[in-house]
Amino acid sequence: MASHGIAAAERGMSASAGNWYDYISLLRPRDWIKNLFVLAPLLFSGKFRDPEAIKAAVLAALVFSVVSGATYVWNDLCDRGDDAMHPVKRHTRAIAAGRISVGAGRVYLVFMLLVSAGMMYLMPAVVPAVLAYLILQTAYGLLLRQVPVLDLFAIATGFVFRVVAGSAAIDVKTSSWMFIATVSLALYLAASKRLAEMRSSGAGARITLERYDEPTLEFFTQTSALAMAIFYVLFTVLERPALLHTSFFVFLGVFRYRYVTQKNATLETPSEILWNDKLLLGIMLLWVIDCAVVLYLFPPPPLI
Repeated sequence: MASHGIAAAERGMSASAGNWYDYISLLRPRDWIKNLFVLAPLLFSGKFRDPEAIKAAVLAALVFSVVSGATYVWNDLCDRGDDAMHPVKRHTRAIAAGRISVGAGRVYLVFMLLVSAGMMYLMPAVVPAVLAYLILQTAYGLLLRQVPVLDLFAIATGFVFRVVAGSAAIDVKTSSWMFIATVSLALYLAASKRLAEMRSSGAGARITLERYDEPTLEFFTQTSALAMAIFYVLFTVLERPALLHTSFFVFLGVFRYRYVTQKNATLETPSEILWNDKLLLGIMLLWVIDCAVVLYLFPPPPLI
């Protein structure tokens, strides 16, 4: 089915070079909110009181934003067949919609990779994590996105590399508990995304969805959500006791996220859900502010 989608998409793409808005949309700037994970080490290490650490962390987040923009172009090129059959993405994704040709998309990808290389030159500390992320995204686009379970772990690992990059940028160690909590949260977001895609677009909208079923995705979602909450609580109890009360916002956020995905099947990605639900966005902001105030008043040791 995907081959028919690619053939149909490419017939409509052959003559279009696109406009500036289409090229910006390929980078999915709204999805750059995921790169806030890069700033997590800055927050939980307490080094946000250090102006130099702030500069390094923000630059690392900018590097990951540019690099992730390049990977979104790559993913759109790889997913153009699936996207051409998707009821929403066939209109919103510029390559699948035929507003940017495959050839123009490939040239743009090379350009973005060159820009990414220049950004990495400015922040050499994050290069290992960024290169690992690029390798992962290449494997995801070529193979992993079609393999059930591996596709979820590939998405989750991308979030982990963001945290690793943030740690490297400000030279702090990553707590084992925070690491596994991040993995669990990312798996929850990935499984929720697949479940939302199945409910809104049907199993035929993506090759991988044909190999899943709703009960399995429900199990993945619930299990990873429970694991994330448990590991976050363990992180606070064992390493940041002053933050234990912030678990309230974590549970509240998980419950609200689940509620939104159940009530609005058209919202498939974490970025769409966050930008479209102001209450969920407010919960996240309150959690960040609460953590920042506590860690400012009670500086932690240099470990996240």
